[in-house]
Amino acid sequence: MKTINLGIIGLGRIGKVHLTHATHHFPNCRVIAAARVNPEKKEWVARCGVSRFYDDFTSLVQDPDLDAIIIASPTGFHATHIEQAAKAGKAIF
Repeated sequence: MKTINLGIIGLGRIGKVHLTHATHHFPNCRVIAAARVNPEKKEWVARCGVSRFYDDFTSLVQDPDLDAIIIASPTGFHATHIEQAAKAGKAIF
């Protein structure tokens, strides 16, 4: 089975839940990239397997190794993030 490489934006309360579930409950998924990670959370995020960190969402969605994006940003950003991810050809969660 193909490994699905995921990126994530938004690592607040719900983003941490999504990251934890993706890394612990879906053996064929790897969260390998994250955007706009708070420096205080970066060590924890890296322990979850994330090795690529982007300063902005646009750079995240342009990563050619990502198959899908988990959008866990604040609700007001969802439409913009969904549109950018779709234009980049990424599956969206």
